Amino acid sequence: MYRVYFDEVIYEYLSWYFRLYREYYQNLYQDSWLWWEDIIIKWYDDESQNRKKEILDLLENCLSEEKVLWKIPFNTIVIKWRTKYLIIEWSEDNISKKRTVNNIEIR
Repeated sequence: MYRVYFDEVIYEYLSWYFRLYREYYQNLYQDSWLWWEDIIIKWYDDESQNRKKEILDLLENCLSEEKVLWKIPFNTIVIKWRTKYLIIEWSEDNISKKRTVNNIEIR
């Protein structure tokens, strides 16, 4: 088993991505005249945090395995997540059994 680490860029990217996700739904439901407007907006705020954690857990589970399936050259993998694809690049140290995720892209 490998230990999986995340570069700071990964946290920044995910924070940016889910901030946009939250803002989209806040703008959509803000002043919508729906009775449950605040509850809907709060649900999307909570869901954005849950999705961020879900992605990090998924990456950790996939990359902690000894063999990474579907790996393409240069330590890159494409993982299906919900209706999106995650393109992941990482570096690894086989001696210390450590992998560091260097780049992520959500499409």
